[in-house]
This record gives sequence, C-alpha cells and structure tokens, in this order.
Amino acid sequence: MAAAKNGPDDFVWHISQLKSMKKLVCILVAGLILSSLALDARRLNVSSLCSTIREYRYKEGFEAISIGRLGLSLAGFAVRAGADGDEDAQMAAALVKGLKKVIVVEFESARETDKAAFCRDVERHLKGSELLMEVNDSEEHLSIYGVVSADGSNLSDMVIYGEEGFMVVLSGCIPMEAVGSIVEGC
Repeated sequence: MAAAKNGPDDFVWHISQLKSMKKLVCILVAGLILSSLALDARRLNVSSLCSTIREYRYKEGFEAISIGRLGLSLAGFAVRAGADGDEDAQMAAALVKGLKKVIVVEFESARETDKAAFCRDVERHLKGSELLMEVNDSEEHLSIYGVVSADGSNLSDMVIYGEEGFMVVLSGCIPMEAVGSIVEGC
C-alpha cells in the first residue's frame, strides 16, 4: 500500500485546491446573481405602465379603455356561449379566460409634446423587457413585448406598442396556442 503524504508539499497542494474551490464557488454565485438579474429584466412592469396611462388618459387627444376581470369574464362567457364548435371562438375564449386586464390606448390625435412625453415614459417602462416581435412599415413601427413561460406554453403581460399613436396592454396569462391561432388569422 502506498503511504499517505503528510508533508509540507501536500499541505500546499490542499491550500491551492481550496483556493480553486473558492474561485469556483464565487463564479457560481456571480452567475446565479447575474441570471436572476437577467430574469428580472425580462419582466414587464404592467403596474407602472398603468400609472403612466392614468396620468395621460385625461389629456386632450388621449383615449383609454380599460376592461377588468369582470368585463373579461362576461366577454369570455359570451364568446363561449356562441362558440358551438367554432374553433376560432373557442380560441378566443381561451385567450380571454387567462386575462386579468386589457387596456387600449389611442393617442394619435394628441398634441405632439404630450405624445412625445408619453412615448418616452412608455419606452422607459418597456426598457429591459423582452421584445418578442418588431414590425417596421414605411409609415408605422410596431413593437410587441411580453414574457414567455420557461416551457414556452404561455405568454404573460403582453404589450403591443405603436409609437404612432396606440398601445394595447394585456395583463394575465395567454396560451401560446391561442396566440398562434391569432397570428395565423391575421
């Protein structure tokens, strides 16, 4: 049998291994912190967007419609009642079922200074959020923000934003299947 080393060289080897382990632990902790920050950056802050909408909704040229849980429940009931085997109606019912709030804002006819300030505020709230899709047309620019679940089955807190004068905020959970059927229908 080989005898175990218990000399000063063996002690130095253990110390160097310990330093390597400390570095590894530090790297892992830093990675966890950075990944949690990255996940926080993906989230949409719907409540701050709602505050901004409330701030501007009574200014000239701004129109905002907010539909809460009760209104959405009634709409879902009406859609389900009229579905009778219609796949599109069933998808619409699935879409409405997971929503908590829908806000539609139209500000195309607002004064340019108010419109620019509103756009700056909205873009500040959306900064760091996950941009799902961006569409550029010769006249319009459309951005869609949202959070996709880890398994890819749901979308939550989606914002459809057009700098030219409209925004739609969907708060809640939307099945990706319903989103896919909506996109196919467009």
